[in-house]
Amino acid sequence: MSDLTPIELRIVCLIAAGNTDREIAELLNLKENTIGCYLREIYSKLDVGSRTKLINRVFNLQLKPEFTHGCC
Repeated sequence: MSDLTPIELRIVCLIAAGNTDREIAELLNLKENTIGCYLREIYSKLDVGSRTKLINRVFNLQLKPEFTHGCC
């Protein structure tokens, strides 16, 4: 997770909170396509291929506390 940029960490946090790409785009004042680009990079960095696998990776690595420190 340390390879993720601050915006990528924020997106992972928002995904873990159950937000859709559209909701994340609105919250971050970005285009939905931009969120998709970030997600592809996040998936690549974490070696996952889906939202479900991303969430599993986050929780398996016990990274949830990282998301509770003002990330969301």
